[in-house]
Amino acid sequence: MIFSRPRWLPTLFILLLGSLIAVSAGVYNGFPLVTSDSGTYINSAINYTVPADRPIVYGLFIRVTSLNFSLWLVIFFQGLLLTWLLLRYISAFAPRVRSGFGRLLVVALTAWLTGLSWYCSQLMPDIFAAISILCLGLLLLGQFRSRGEHLALLALLLLASIMHSSHLLVNTLIVLSFGLIALWQRLFKRGLVQRKHWLVATTVVLSSWVVLPSIQAGFGGGFTISRASPAFLMARLCETGILDEYLARNCTPETNYKLCAFRDKLPNDAIAF
Repeated sequence: MIFSRPRWLPTLFILLLGSLIAVSAGVYNGFPLVTSDSGTYINSAINYTVPADRPIVYGLFIRVTSLNFSLWLVIFFQGLLLTWLLLRYISAFAPRVRSGFGRLLVVALTAWLTGLSWYCSQLMPDIFAAISILCLGLLLLGQFRSRGEHLALLALLLLASIMHSSHLLVNTLIVLSFGLIALWQRLFKRGLVQRKHWLVATTVVLSSWVVLPSIQAGFGGGFTISRASPAFLMARLCETGILDEYLARNCTPETNYKLCAFRDKLPNDAIAF
């Protein structure tokens, strides 16, 4: 009997090799890239604690994908998700690129000529902003090949949306803007876009506003998206000089604002605050 190679084996090889290319910045660095915020996420992964200024979801993602063994597995899984989406885009919108080498070349050029590999190699949820937008593109345009793939894209969209509070806002603006443009240009009536695809994707994005605080509450962080929203707002007011101007007019013995004691020590930018 002549051994026949499984049809899915070349696709799997391209997916795995593409994932390595996606995290080539981390490979070159010799360790997954970290930022000043990475420690917060790793701590939440180890101790199951809700950070004061960000969701716990990425910490849980680190916990699951690292297998309690290596942080390399975290960024490799990020590369796996991103490469799969890129290959789906190539298949849907560049069908003439049929060869495995051609598709791998597109993934490599995308990784090395943009910031893809840099962000994909970071122990940060930032790459999920791109992942959520790529999911939305396939979902809103109906570019999925089966019910199973449709459900997988919806699940990935939900996961990517709750990775960071900013993703909630960005994805909500995208689906609502897309719906308004589709109505204005009569894309639904002309059959260029399916209304049901938009409704399902919009429902998933809007549900993430409830799913995220529910997860936070389940881990003792309260039913909230972020417990540090006032601090971020105050940091912005500090950076623009509004806070200093307000304190200059209102720091009196009668007001007794706690920030008055630190007025001369306030930094000039939001990050330092």
